[in-house]
Amino acid sequence: MRSSEPAMSMLFRRAALAACLVLPALATARADCAYDIGQAKARLAFETDKVRAALVRKLLAKAEDERRVAESECRNDVTRAWRVLKAPPEEVARQPNQPNYSTLNRPNGLANQ
Repeated sequence: MRSSEPAMSMLFRRAALAACLVLPALATARADCAYDIGQAKARLAFETDKVRAALVRKLLAKAEDERRVAESECRNDVTRAWRVLKAPPEEVARQPNQPNYSTLNRPNGLANQ
């Protein structure tokens, strides 16, 4: 029996080492997704378009449900929510070849004055 004790001890040490290396990485990933959800919710507070805000809330709720199960799915939903938040308004999106002068405080929307 003594000959198998060092092998079991070595196996136990390897398993413990693997657990010590893998478990913190999993906890960090979940914390990262939770942090991203919090950041997206903070940005959502400034959204004025009700349709866009409803879609972002739906994606973030889905991400929160998936956070406990699958980190990659949580990340995908948070990324989709950020894309919706960062998308240009529909008026700008409909005219892709026109420059957006709406943010300039210039008369008649001209940039070179």
